[in-house]
Amino acid sequence: MRILQIILHLRYFYHMTQSFRNAIPSRALVRTVADVRQDFFERGETVTGWASRHGFERHAVYAVLSGRTVGRRGAAHRIAVALGIKAAPDLRPEPIQPASQAPRVRQAMADAHKRGAR
Repeated sequence: MRILQIILHLRYFYHMTQSFRNAIPSRALVRTVADVRQDFFERGETVTGWASRHGFERHAVYAVLSGRTVGRRGAAHRIAVALGIKAAPDLRPEPIQPASQAPRVRQAMADAHKRGAR
């Protein structure tokens, strides 16, 4: 009986990990800095040339490639996404508010405005 429980747990764990791996396909496309540098070398392209073609400052691209900047926000983030070091952000729009709630929101805002005007 104990062996059957172990087999069922292992089977459940295997299916959970497989579904988790399939749920994040964009992370598989992210490259390392070493991959990016090797790609530059194989194409015979300079970092400065790539930066000027993509509209980035040369020193900012070197900062991302050397690890001085992580690429959390701003130009460093855009550079990391363009190089493929970071996955592109999910740009799905915000969910639209149901039409049934819209009049209530408008009414609550009007009531608040009236109370503030007194």
